[in-house]
Amino acid sequence: MPKTDKLNDTLGEFTNALPVIQEAGFEASEIAVTMSLIPTLALEFKPVKVITPEEQAKILKAHEDQKIWSYILQSLFKIYSLQFGKY
Repeated sequence: MPKTDKLNDTLGEFTNALPVIQEAGFEASEIAVTMSLIPTLALEFKPVKVITPEEQAKILKAHEDQKIWSYILQSLFKIYSLQFGKY
């Protein structure tokens, strides 16, 4: 499979995952695609609402079959819990 086909597949997966990202309280604020010898896709997310740990667990459970997005959501929840946490 050519690398551009793989990149197109990945972009398609990302587009399909947008509702999940929004449900999790985030939006994609920047998407950068670099076409070179090794194509890259960089995504930047920003929080648009804070959701409870219970809501986070529910979202992760509902989408646990999507391994990559499950990992990304877990990472986003962890990162932003540090940002919004009490110090």
